[in-house]
Amino acid sequence: MPALAQRDLSINDEINITFGVLATILALSSVVIGIATWQHQVRSARPYQYHSDGSFEFAIRVGRSRIS
Repeated sequence: MPALAQRDLSINDEINITFGVLATILALSSVVIGIATWQHQVRSARPYQYHSDGSFEFAIRVGRSRIS
C-alpha cells in the first residue's frame, strides 16, 4: 500500500486508529473470556446424579430451582 504509506496522518487520525485497535482487542478478549467462563459453568453444572444402586437421576437447573 504505497499510497497509504506516503500520506501523512494527522494526530487525530492516529488517535482514532489507536483507540480503534484497542477497542477491537478489548472486545475480542471479552468474547474469549465470556466463552471460557460459560464453558466452565456448563462443565461444572453436572445435571445428573449417580446413586449407589447404579441408577442415575437427571435433573436440569433453572435459576435456583431444580426440575427433575
